[in-house]
Amino acid sequence: MDADVPLAEIDARVAKERCAKALSKYLRTEEPVSLEKTCFEIIKILPGRSDAPPQESVERTAMWHVFVDAAEMIPYNHPFQAKLVRLAAALRYSPKTGQALRWVSPLRDEGLDEPAKLERARRWVNINAFYANMYHFGWYAHPDYCHEVLDLAFGSSHRADAAWHDAHVCAAAQWIIYSGQSMSQEVLNPSEFQELGDRPLRLSLAHWRYCKEGFRGAGNDIERPDETRFLAARAANLMDCLEENMLPVLGQSVGPPDTVEERFLARMRNMEYDGTKPDEIGRRF
Repeated sequence: MDADVPLAEIDARVAKERCAKALSKYLRTEEPVSLEKTCFEIIKILPGRSDAPPQESVERTAMWHVFVDAAEMIPYNHPFQAKLVRLAAALRYSPKTGQALRWVSPLRDEGLDEPAKLERARRWVNINAFYANMYHFGWYAHPDYCHEVLDLAFGSSHRADAAWHDAHVCAAAQWIIYSGQSMSQEVLNPSEFQELGDRPLRLSLAHWRYCKEGFRGAGNDIERPDETRFLAARAANLMDCLEENMLPVLGQSVGPPDTVEERFLARMRNMEYDGTKPDEIGRRF
């Protein structure tokens, strides 16, 4: 053990190495280790009891850093992206892991040279595919992360740099491709939280259509790379299909929210408790 290195740093380094080793055995084409065995291997790295609430630890932070590093390196359209997400989703059921997923800062122009910029852009698209897949699998997503990615692609944060903007469009497309159904539900059933900072949190139908047209425009732009055009067109087509199936629901009127609430409360006031089980009460409405 290095005498001059803090113990926490050594613990983090060991945890990273062990987690990376477990992932390498899981993410291989020949004789891969099963998901269940990999889960147990990773959980053994973390301190604490399996029946206790998760504790903040350098090992747990290191574990999620390894996941994010791997997600950035795996191409967005590679089957290993889905395998990595399934593993992360399975690990959330252990009290030792929690949901302390590391969120990568949005792509910014950091004065990089061209090769480094292209590499950074590629990793940005890959990590958004991972996050969007995680959201699809039911993982709690950062409430403003998807909206910020869409804003970088089509909103006020739009940058003139073509390489950066192509990366933002491709990254935004990942959310539609992998989580478009969940996002459309946000249009139908807006979040209770109306704002985060100075930007609206929920995705309105108008914003949905605005982004759809942004994808369509990128898909028809012959100046863009084929990959960007393909992803943008795919996202626009998916949004068209989802919207087509949303509109009949959006066109149905169930009355103002207060009317629904008043009807529910009136039923509750008039109902006398007769020993009926809660699930049977629910069937009366």
